[in-house]
Amino acid sequence: MGATSDPARRPARTATDEVAGATPGYRALLDALPQAALVTDARGAVVDSNRAACALLERPDERLHGSDITELVPHLKDVDVRELLERPDLLRDCQVTESVGDEQDPRMIRWTLSPLVDEHGDVSGLLAVGADITEQRRLEAELAHSQKMEAIGRLASGIAHDFNNLLMGISGCADVALSNLPTNSPGRRYVEELKYATVRGASLTSQLLAFAHKRNVAPSFVNVNHAIAATESMMQRLLGENIDLVVSLGADTGWVYCSQGRLEQLLMNLILNARDAMRDGGRLDIVTNDATVETSRPVGDLEPGPYVELTVTDTGCGMSEETVKHAFEPFFTTKDVGAGTGLGLSTVYAIVRQSGGHVRIASSPGQGTAIQLFLPVGQPSEEDLPLPAPGQAASDRRNVLVVEDENLVRLTVRHYLERHDYQVFEARTAQEAVALCERDEHQIDLVLSDVVLPGAQGPQLAATLRRLLPDVAVVYMSAYTPEMLVSEGRIEPGTPALTKPFSETALISKVRSALGDSAGVQRS
Repeated sequence: MGATSDPARRPARTATDEVAGATPGYRALLDALPQAALVTDARGAVVDSNRAACALLERPDERLHGSDITELVPHLKDVDVRELLERPDLLRDCQVTESVGDEQDPRMIRWTLSPLVDEHGDVSGLLAVGADITEQRRLEAELAHSQKMEAIGRLASGIAHDFNNLLMGISGCADVALSNLPTNSPGRRYVEELKYATVRGASLTSQLLAFAHKRNVAPSFVNVNHAIAATESMMQRLLGENIDLVVSLGADTGWVYCSQGRLEQLLMNLILNARDAMRDGGRLDIVTNDATVETSRPVGDLEPGPYVELTVTDTGCGMSEETVKHAFEPFFTTKDVGAGTGLGLSTVYAIVRQSGGHVRIASSPGQGTAIQLFLPVGQPSEEDLPLPAPGQAASDRRNVLVVEDENLVRLTVRHYLERHDYQVFEARTAQEAVALCERDEHQIDLVLSDVVLPGAQGPQLAATLRRLLPDVAVVYMSAYTPEMLVSEGRIEPGTPALTKPFSETALISKVRSALGDSAGVQRS
């Protein structure tokens, strides 16, 4: 019987035989492919496969041969394979993607179908090549998520930036009000509350900026005793009248590596947790002491050395041993639904650990709870130390030009500087600043400029002013941290910069440093 050109009536291995006959080393080539390869006849039955196909489909070679391609690639059940074989133009670049494996470890496989054409130009079968694209899909999903988080981060960053400017103004106005209110004025309490609210708000925006820029909040040094004393009246109001607050501060306890805002956040979380444990009233003790961790008496994983020990003890309902084991886990709470987030103690734990410290907890049902914190002692920077009384620091009166487009911020900065006997000049824009310096009515010693200004950037303004005033010192202020500004290329590393909202102490320290050491100021 002679050969026929009807591909459907040829021997079952026609497609493989023709490819093998035309390609030396066909079998070695097929098995060398990293992708799974299935060769079918004109009816869609598998006539050959490679090792990768056996591994992917988890079947031995003999079980693959003779199988219908639609059984091995289920997504092809919705495709008329015979029509594809009769219409090679439809078959070219035909792709289907399917998920294989169990739910715990699913894999995504992309099959690409290509026609096999014999010497007569007839389609004698098809070649199905399957590639595992699980990792590719994972990376695509990660990229999409990363882009979404970047967009959210930009939004969060913009909100935090604008909010920090508002907090700077509110905090400054509160300071002005406090400086003009008598100590016994009934209104002081409300202004102090307002001032404290700005501190908490600054802590929140700092964390928001850290999220937006994927950076940790940069801690500074804070005196634990000073922080507790400053917030004692606030803590008593939070506790209520039926809970006695007893504060015992050790003499000369050291400074610790933790920002003021985060330490206050830590204290507030401990206070609120204790209050909720004492529904019928009770007593809360806050005690600070110097402590030394020694190799012979270890405390957790702490390095030997000096620490400040802060212990908060309540007479509340206490916790079971099982509850204590989970107390620092995020979202773990024993409170009623809607009564707590489960983030209070986990936040305390995170702050202490980020500061290089350790937390201990002791509690039992009906016996109250004691939470013991160990925070490493550090050497504070000049900005962290208290200032001399206003007006005592100036020798020759210095002229400072404040360039800031936010009215409240300008008002705040002016108040801080004038309290320390600096002569202050103001400009809302870079153009106003240049015009003021060109008039040469006053010798400007230092320019305190926002980084982002209408019409120009702060560094551009500094370069222009230094052509007029070669010896002028420059300090920048921004709602972003100096690290963020450097990473974005806005300022050079080591440039004097303040992060809004900043304190009077931080401002005056930075100004004095810049005026006393012009070599440390950025030059354009």
